[in-house]
Amino acid sequence: MKNEEMKTFQCRAYGRSELAQMYFPETEPLRAWLRLRRWIQKNYVLRRWFVTSGANERRIFTPADVQKIVSELGEP
Repeated sequence: MKNEEMKTFQCRAYGRSELAQMYFPETEPLRAWLRLRRWIQKNYVLRRWFVTSGANERRIFTPADVQKIVSELGEP
């Protein structure tokens, strides 16, 4: 292991594409977001959360949104 600092995931507000690129770093921002959105839509708990919390209409995920995504999908 190199002398690199281990970066830990912070549960904070993220832009949709910013968080998506953490899950899919090799993908351009729009495609990463579309891919993450498909994962969210296929997950019943997340799909319901996004409808009831209003996250579908926001371009930024709140810390609560991020925590819910991470609890369902795991850390990026």
